[in-house]
Amino acid sequence: MKLALSTSSPVVSVALWDDAGLFLLGRQLRAERAASAATAELVQQALAEAGSSLAEVRAWAVDVGPGGFTSVRVGVTMAKTWAWATGAGLASVSSFDLLPGDVGYVPGRRGTVLVRHSGEVEIMASPPAGARGYGASCLEDVYPLAERMDWATLTLGSPMPVVPDYVNPPRISLPKDPRVLGGQA
Repeated sequence: MKLALSTSSPVVSVALWDDAGLFLLGRQLRAERAASAATAELVQQALAEAGSSLAEVRAWAVDVGPGGFTSVRVGVTMAKTWAWATGAGLASVSSFDLLPGDVGYVPGRRGTVLVRHSGEVEIMASPPAGARGYGASCLEDVYPLAERMDWATLTLGSPMPVVPDYVNPPRISLPKDPRVLGGQA
């Protein structure tokens, strides 16, 4: 079995393929601020419906973002844990690859969107015409879905090197007083 997860958006999705690569099923659930519980529930439902178990999943793929900071970490951590525990291979994919079309966008900071076109990501005030994605108030939302995973383009490997792709730097500021939080005085 092959199982893919996407948790980078408000819609958590999982999809399952058999060993020959035949798509079996995909499930999704709107789960803002509840990606962990929704992911576990959807994986359990999908495997039960397929008459399978975690031990039978030999290949995992996970959406590493960009997307919500915590939700991306949830998906990556769960996929790494399951792959590690079962000895399965793991591949990572960008959330842009799980959107339909050639030009995709996801929310950026402060009313902007991150747009990927021709492999390059840039920050824009609004998505260009024909782009598909979510987070732009002027357009209908289309979310990354695990069932859009293209296994032919993925390379399975060890779970260890799979990390979230945040694109934006973390929102953190250094303390003004260098003696605070272990700073040098």
